[in-house]
Amino acid sequence: FDYQPNLHFLPSPFNGLLFNFNCTYRTSEYQRYNYVVKMVKVPMFPGSPIKVNKPFAVDTSYIQKDDYFNLNASLGYNYKGFTIHLTYLYIPDNLRYLSPTRTTPTEDLYNFTYSRFDLKIKQRINKNFEMFMDVDNLTDSGDQYYRNVAGAGDYYIDNDQRYGRNFHLGIRYRL
Repeated sequence: FDYQPNLHFLPSPFNGLLFNFNCTYRTSEYQRYNYVVKMVKVPMFPGSPIKVNKPFAVDTSYIQKDDYFNLNASLGYNYKGFTIHLTYLYIPDNLRYLSPTRTTPTEDLYNFTYSRFDLKIKQRINKNFEMFMDVDNLTDSGDQYYRNVAGAGDYYIDNDQRYGRNFHLGIRYRL
């Protein structure tokens, strides 16, 4: 769902408001099979056993939320060549990697909830020149992955990636 209203019909100074809302609905389901290794004799080569994986059970315990939403929203303002946008991104915790078998649930890897703010400011000087400033990740958010601890109902941090804040300041010339 994406909503981007045009508010130019509002009286001044509200006619410069910018608003954008994007919501993505996700759904998922899974089946994870446990396997057993059996020795099977192949008729072409009598007496030479080979290993064959055969599924024997399906694990349907909770791993991934069945339904969840991602959210991306921005609020901004335009006035005589000046533009400012504040953007928000939200991604709920979710499954990143699933162990092939339930015998190794500590291999399941999850993302913690991720959210961040970005700020963009621009001032048009004339029809060809503009100054801009972009500040990405104002909240210094990072991606954190965790694994469940079997039987303990707890988790441990597997990976913590921090990107820091990014500042871009410049002058742009358009032909």
